[in-house]
Amino acid sequence: MRAVGIFPAGGLRETADGLRNELIGRTVRDAAGRSPFYRRHFADLDLSIIHRIEDLAVLPRLAKSDVRAAGYSILCGGQIPSHVQNTSGSTGSPLLLFRSQEEMTFIRAFFSHVHGEEAGDRLRPVVLALTIPHHGTPTPIPGHAFVLQTALTDDELLDQSITLLESSFDLHGVENRVSAIVGSFSQILVLTNYLLENGRMDLAESIRHIELTGDYLTPRWRKILASVWRCSIVDRYSLAEIFGGATHCPLCGSYHFDPHVIPELVVPGKQEPVEAGVIGELLLTSLSPFVQYQPFIRYVSGDLFVRRAIGCRHESWEFRGRTTHALFDPRDPSRLLIDGRAVIDAIDVLPTVSRPSRYRDLTALSYSRSSGRPVYAGSVEVVGTRVRARLRIELAHTPALFPDATREIVDAVGEAVLSQAPVMRNAVAAGDIHFEVECVPPGVIQPLEKRSQVWEIS
Repeated sequence: MRAVGIFPAGGLRETADGLRNELIGRTVRDAAGRSPFYRRHFADLDLSIIHRIEDLAVLPRLAKSDVRAAGYSILCGGQIPSHVQNTSGSTGSPLLLFRSQEEMTFIRAFFSHVHGEEAGDRLRPVVLALTIPHHGTPTPIPGHAFVLQTALTDDELLDQSITLLESSFDLHGVENRVSAIVGSFSQILVLTNYLLENGRMDLAESIRHIELTGDYLTPRWRKILASVWRCSIVDRYSLAEIFGGATHCPLCGSYHFDPHVIPELVVPGKQEPVEAGVIGELLLTSLSPFVQYQPFIRYVSGDLFVRRAIGCRHESWEFRGRTTHALFDPRDPSRLLIDGRAVIDAIDVLPTVSRPSRYRDLTALSYSRSSGRPVYAGSVEVVGTRVRARLRIELAHTPALFPDATREIVDAVGEAVLSQAPVMRNAVAAGDIHFEVECVPPGVIQPLEKRSQVWEIS
């Protein structure tokens, strides 16, 4: 398929679904015809009926364990290897990812055409890219910008980044200052904190665009970034396994998925789809010809989303946290009580919550823990027919030293969590579930990771 003319005519939402429907049948049948794993994975299924997005529901899910067990049998024959990449390993051992010369040729042609049309006669921007290896290996995509690459994991690299932001350029057809910053969530938060601590707001004046990826951006941090940088701020949702992802929309406050990715929501751990307005587990499919060598079809992301009926130009998807960070009713594991976002939104606003520093070698900041994840954990106990759930929050001080403030935290967090968890709120009001919040001193709770199970059931 040619890079030019791949998008069907129509409105934005119709164009995205039109592209997906045009490519989905080819994607599935090519995988089954050329990959030994998918030949087995789709055995006894009539793939000729796969023409539209909703037809994917007849296909089995693809878990990371399936990919790992498949090994090289998941690769499609007739392709020449071009790139070997890896996932971050933040949710387990890293996966190896493979891209072929054929798909990289298409990707280069497609995005060269797209970015060429967007660029026109504009000056080429200079972008500061803040990267760290543990976010995996990205797929190289042609662009119009010049990219300066560094990181913010130690004091020397922080100095280097500040020097690049201060630099001027005198090149024909190129902007004279860095005008965009892209990179990991945590490093951009570190840079923001540096500007605030050192009164270097002048470094933000030339920046017109910031793009973050790699973690959930809480409402508190979103407001801080907007007030400091005063520019376009976009956070991306993506997985290294999937070519493409979703972009946060400032108009509707939700995410819009790229046209060459198919998102689906199913009952967590099951095949059944969920309706709009119901939280489900996200499955993702990368479409051919963007992905040809190592297909990912109905891949389990490990994240919860809800599809919102919002009058935006694109279909709106709201992130609700990791599946492992959610609380499901131990008596009915398909019943979601509290999602991960309800908890992190309530806790992130606390100035006294423990936040371990992400970068031990970064000492130039007075408050180097500003970008760290809050420390908390949950426990669940079934007593007869009732459930007792306790959310523990680790503070940076001993709670008993500030009893009044501690009580305020307990009340505020409990109220905030239940306000975003209607099923849990109703169960608590009915006396079916007892829910409490407890503050604990430093060092009691193991810091949270993406792979961590937040709620321990006993």
